[in-house]
Amino acid sequence: MATQVFADEELERLREFPEIGRDELARFFTLTPADVAFVDPGRGRGPADRLGLAVALCTLPWLGFVPDKVLSAPPVAMARLAEQLGVDPTGLRSYGRRAKTRTEHLRLVAKYLGWRLPTTLELKELDEFLLARAMEHDSPTLLFRLGCEYLISARVIRPGLVTVVERVAHARAEAQRETFDRLAHEFTEARCAALDGLLITDPEIRMTRLRWLATGPVEASPAAVEAEVAKLEFLRSLGADGLDLSALPAERRRFLATVGRRLTAQALERRDPQRRYPILLTMLAQSATDVLDEVVQLFDQAISARESRAERKMRDGLRSGDVFVPGSRRYSDPAAYLLPPDKWVDQRAEFCQLVGKPADPDRALAAAADELGEALGELEGVLAAGDGLVRLDDGGDLVISPLTAEDVPAEATALKAELTEMLPFAPIVSLLIELDKRTGYLDCFTHASGKQARSPELKRNLIAVLLAHSTNLGLTRMADACGISYDVLAWTSEWYVREETLRAANLAIIDYHQRLPLIPIFGTGTLSSSDGQRFPTRGKSVTARALSRYFASEGLSTYTHVTDQHTTYGTKVIVATKREAHYVLDEILRNATDIPVTEHATDTHGVTLVNFGLFDLLGLQLSPRIRDLGKITLYRAGSRAQVEADFPHTGPLLTRKLNTDLIAEHYDDLLRLAGSLKFGHATASLLVGKLSAAGRQNALAAALKEYGALRRTIYAARYLADPAYRRKISRQLNKGESLHALKRDLLYAHEGAIRARHLEAQTEQAWCLTLATNAVVAWTTEYYGLAVESMRRAGRRIDDEILAHISPAHSENINFFGAIEVDIEGELAQLGRCASATRCSDGLPSRGALGVGGIAPSGAPSVVGAEKTTLSCVGAGRGRYSRILPGTCGRWSPSEMPKRRELVGDLQRGEGAWLAL
Repeated sequence: MATQVFADEELERLREFPEIGRDELARFFTLTPADVAFVDPGRGRGPADRLGLAVALCTLPWLGFVPDKVLSAPPVAMARLAEQLGVDPTGLRSYGRRAKTRTEHLRLVAKYLGWRLPTTLELKELDEFLLARAMEHDSPTLLFRLGCEYLISARVIRPGLVTVVERVAHARAEAQRETFDRLAHEFTEARCAALDGLLITDPEIRMTRLRWLATGPVEASPAAVEAEVAKLEFLRSLGADGLDLSALPAERRRFLATVGRRLTAQALERRDPQRRYPILLTMLAQSATDVLDEVVQLFDQAISARESRAERKMRDGLRSGDVFVPGSRRYSDPAAYLLPPDKWVDQRAEFCQLVGKPADPDRALAAAADELGEALGELEGVLAAGDGLVRLDDGGDLVISPLTAEDVPAEATALKAELTEMLPFAPIVSLLIELDKRTGYLDCFTHASGKQARSPELKRNLIAVLLAHSTNLGLTRMADACGISYDVLAWTSEWYVREETLRAANLAIIDYHQRLPLIPIFGTGTLSSSDGQRFPTRGKSVTARALSRYFASEGLSTYTHVTDQHTTYGTKVIVATKREAHYVLDEILRNATDIPVTEHATDTHGVTLVNFGLFDLLGLQLSPRIRDLGKITLYRAGSRAQVEADFPHTGPLLTRKLNTDLIAEHYDDLLRLAGSLKFGHATASLLVGKLSAAGRQNALAAALKEYGALRRTIYAARYLADPAYRRKISRQLNKGESLHALKRDLLYAHEGAIRARHLEAQTEQAWCLTLATNAVVAWTTEYYGLAVESMRRAGRRIDDEILAHISPAHSENINFFGAIEVDIEGELAQLGRCASATRCSDGLPSRGALGVGGIAPSGAPSVVGAEKTTLSCVGAGRGRYSRILPGTCGRWSPSEMPKRRELVGDLQRGEGAWLAL
């Protein structure tokens, strides 16, 4: 049956009311005067019917249907409606005992709101919509959600659940047939024989060509270059470089290639030809581009390490785009990364409206000149005073005294210690289970092939895999520890844990975190920062580099983006020796959180003139903390004499004149460049790297750098004139550092050395670490909020200004090392029990198993029954690390801290082992 793509539990959930967020509550469950009149008692309706009718009235626009179990509507929504109607919310218990009443009320609501029942025509249009989406996405869950959103937008009441699910299944099957039909001209007899040949073990290389193509290099050596060139020659002998698959949407091509990389040759052989050949063909086409990029990258890397300065001019030309490789994605003609002129004409107005920039260069330069004059005026006032942190010395040189360390109030330090004592001591697994109950982030891990049926053990396996990667234990040692076989963990990791699902799960946690009461105290979410964190590596990898300042041997960097609310929304693995500035914009443009970032802070490593220009053209503000800011070149728009006359103290510091004519001449191309990034036509890191490396002969790059010089001068003047602003930027960068420290606490095994050798695996591990970090931050923020609420109820005054100095990025209340039970049913049972009204003596909710690694607190019944997996950390020669129950909330007592520090030291040195209890 088509419904088999969904588990029974998932089907049941889709029939019921979901949890409701604060925004949805305000948006859908606020009655207008006309709505109140619609359910008016003058129509002969009692309180129960009025409230039930109001629930249907608000639920239909929210969900697109009204669940049969009206009584299961979110209590907070019913309470809100009851208050607006002036009735008792408990009266709903007597509503809708007759199905006819509910049906009649739905008919009245649909007529009032202008909705209609689905007819044959509406269902046909739904089928067409789902087929178009299925050509881009194969996930049944996503297709189901998109179909429901389509029906809501068309104001068509959602038909029965099975009907929609069957149409989703039909659309997926049609998409497979459509895919084959669009590529049928490519499947000649010779081509099909060649594709089948990829699945046969080749005696020359002693593996299948499919596996050979998927195995990437691990070092930049002549042998590696030779091996990749051999792959390139093989692909070209099959005509892979000339394949035109534009008949398929890009997302369909990406999906098929992903499935092809993850399936074994035996699994592909078992697929019918209509499914097997499109998968192999798209993988072949993608391999042709990927291998070409690998060849050029290895060549570039080898030259930069070994060749002379004279021979590097060919390498620099390659990086800047002056020399390009046809058919490559990473080293293509720079013009190919920009929106075509004909498309830009249609999108120019939309882009300018989105970023708030005029299309006319004269207006843009006039506005920038006004900004520059205002900023210079602010700095002039500071320099004229002559006694501040920013001043001129006797020789007229700029002196910038460092800011004093931020004065953290003693109250904040004491309050954080008190809150830490109040919080439970939670095992990391319990924390992850609780966060899944709150957010459903584990549901974001979908099968790469689009399958949706989920076994009851899947969540358990996913948590084990996430812990294996985020703690650096690896799947082998995790399998030894937890009793889940290595094959099961490896299969789960291969098919469910990938960058796109990790991003979606991370987003679910961030969205939940943003709704917690303490969040407005931390920040607005519109300010973020980025910085690199370096990790040592073991084994050879093309991303690893020697950097004696940070690594004993070799290592890599993860470049992370952090909001002022202490959450990480972007992670990227980069080569440690590459400029971080090239990657600053990537995650900002990919940011999918509800609150858009408008200002971004970096340290000196994230600064280039190209970035200053692009940030402003995209409607964003780059706010870096620049080392030796007094030594950078500042620019003026007018003559030296005029500027010094207008600004006697500041004017002499502006040593160069802007080429505004160059900016005006290429202003439309600058907008087209920014538009190409905004609309996803090109990757920011790719363009920023090429434009930064380009010489002055590249007119577009020169104009962008000139515009960046203008924006940097405006920023520098404002930054120097306002010490409070400088302190805000430093505070934001410090938030990123605190998250780096938390990540190092998490990634403790094998001395924190990354052992994955290929970029894809390294990226997945980095995202697992990010997800675990955000889970800790969200959990800590929530319980901080509960503790503060408890203290305030007891009459304690706690100022928000003091709370703003307390970071949730700490691990004092999280047990990364002790005995951990992956007992989802037991944990959820304990959560359900404490979700009633049960509270500990200090006012916090009783944590049940969460506080003590699976042991119920004193007086609470133990949970037995569900399949469980127990992990225990054993220090070498120190015996089993016992579980702790020092208080009703499972606090860690001060006397236990030395034992914990000893254990942590053992683990970080690699002396610890994870064993099954």
